[in-house]
Amino acid sequence: DTGSRYRFGAVQFDETVVRDRLLHRYVPFDPGAPYTTADVLALQSALADSPYFASVDVQTTGRDRTTHTVDLRVSTATRPRTRYRLGGGFATDTGPRVTAGFERRYVNRRGHRLDSEVRLSPVDSALTTTYTIPRGNPATDAWALGLSGKRTDTDTARADSLTLGAARTGLRWGWREALGVDYLIESFTTGEDDGNSRLLLPSWRLSRVDAPDPLHPPHGQRLSAELRGASAQLLSDVSLVQLRLGAKQIFSPAARQRVLLRADAGTSWTGEFETLPPSLRFYAGGDQSVRGYDLNSLGPTDGEGDVVGGRHLVVASGEYEYTVRPNWALAAFYDAGNAF
Repeated sequence: DTGSRYRFGAVQFDETVVRDRLLHRYVPFDPGAPYTTADVLALQSALADSPYFASVDVQTTGRDRTTHTVDLRVSTATRPRTRYRLGGGFATDTGPRVTAGFERRYVNRRGHRLDSEVRLSPVDSALTTTYTIPRGNPATDAWALGLSGKRTDTDTARADSLTLGAARTGLRWGWREALGVDYLIESFTTGEDDGNSRLLLPSWRLSRVDAPDPLHPPHGQRLSAELRGASAQLLSDVSLVQLRLGAKQIFSPAARQRVLLRADAGTSWTGEFETLPPSLRFYAGGDQSVRGYDLNSLGPTDGEGDVVGGRHLVVASGEYEYTVRPNWALAAFYDAGNAF
């Protein structure tokens, strides 16, 4: 006879850089809920995964044998308020590149965050700034305000764009959901098409990742779907509805072996394709698409033979990977697909 079931009592947080009100929203259980070690670990993991703390310690501070409740006390070590990032590299798609970033992990005691990054390369350069406001359950829910400027110069298109956006992120049906709206201003030249486009783009995105290791999982899957559009009657130069779907599956048939399957598809409905900027057209080719072809080098062409992008996209890939030693593997793959 183990006696009466104990339940959660009060949760007390030591003084830290953010408000108690925000920290209590990380607690995954209500007072009076049955006590379980899994819920205690879930609280510790949620706080440790937040940008605010380098370490988190959750301890039981009292067990009331009359009310059968257990109180918790949470101690934390705060991360430095500001983080700087600097990097460089080379890719066959984009050539040499340099990145520099600045992150303000907590702007104020309400837990707001600021992140800014600049990326420079001959093909793809961008400056992005995002301001994040936690809401609801701050482990999963937030408001995000963003501003980004981008320059693209590939063999198929040259474009300069400015995007101002806002999004609401959270969980729905066990999926990661993002409801957003962007205002895009883009000047471009692709093939014989050139122009200046302005579009107000509301969007809805669902995504889900099930994997034991986010960096190199032995098995798992990723699914995503995004629907966005614009109306010529509402602050846009063209009417558009666009759907994108993506899926990736990984499994291990034997030790040191992985099989990776990937598929991406997209379609657009618009009566004025020539006025669409390159960022809203579909292209194939590149290391995240059909490998062995240059970035965005596959798709419909104009009368001069220049690739101008397509309304639709289908890409699929199969890959076999064999680990020869820790962190090193050989792989063979077959990719297929095109924009059309």
